[in-house]
Amino acid sequence: MIATIKYYLLHKIIGIPNLDRIIYNIAVRPSKTELIKAWGKFQECERRYLMFKWVESLNDISNPRFRTLLADSTSSYLLSFEATLQAMKAQIKKVDLKFKLDAWLKELPEYDLKIRGIRTLRHLEAHIEPNTNKSGRKINVIIDSRSVSKSMFWKLPNIDISQWEELKTPSLEVTEISEWNDLVGNISIENIFTDSLRNLRAILEKAELYSVPSAL
Repeated sequence: MIATIKYYLLHKIIGIPNLDRIIYNIAVRPSKTELIKAWGKFQECERRYLMFKWVESLNDISNPRFRTLLADSTSSYLLSFEATLQAMKAQIKKVDLKFKLDAWLKELPEYDLKIRGIRTLRHLEAHIEPNTNKSGRKINVIIDSRSVSKSMFWKLPNIDISQWEELKTPSLEVTEISEWNDLVGNISIENIFTDSLRNLRAILEKAELYSVPSAL
């Protein structure tokens, strides 16, 4: 991984986002917040998103190091996304010990198929042994070139029922697997990540109200 990053820093450093001076477009923390750690993780998530966009823009398809870096940047986003929700949960539980994250999320319209799918992919990555078969249990970014115009985009992997069954608490329902597979077959990673970031912001804003003791 270090060698891969060094390669791109040496050969394609132009255009790399300056993460030390980033101006957040989505993860803009409120001036007053009860969820400092969660917003910090959310900002990390947007930084991972920007890194993914930069790596994708290199478009060095023939180089295996590019594919490795793209897969790693995708996994980093999934990790930061889940970490944001877990930080939010930990802070809310300080004022409500009975708080159940998944039950609360299911009541929100922002907790859509894209977010549920992202969380399921992260859980697959964390809990299932990679390389056990050829179905792609490890998060691998694959390319879809079916378009007549031969335009290509990077997409998230499908989920099959055998993978889903090995998870104790998957965010996706089994009836949603085919819908998720259709979604990732037609929408790029960047678009899914963009929409999920916006919805995550809306979730954090609602959590702000929940985390205030007087509002409980």
